[in-house]
Amino acid sequence: MHSGSNYFKVVGTVPNSPLTLPSGPPVYIFDESGVLVDWAADSGEASDFNRRWTGVSNVIAISAEEVKQLLKGSVRKTE
Repeated sequence: MHSGSNYFKVVGTVPNSPLTLPSGPPVYIFDESGVLVDWAADSGEASDFNRRWTGVSNVIAISAEEVKQLLKGSVRKTE
């Protein structure tokens, strides 16, 4: 599953809510073309997800803020 391509791991933020107490943040895995290939809503409870992606050498971590900056640069306003 992981060979031949690079993947990007984006770690989200934990929502501030008294009703939800996740043990870890949401995590999203995208392929090189930007397609979402896997995700976990609560990375602290997602043992299958963590088993699939922990220690994989071709996964590049990128912050949600970095994604926002990349998207700002790629989105062009049309008039």
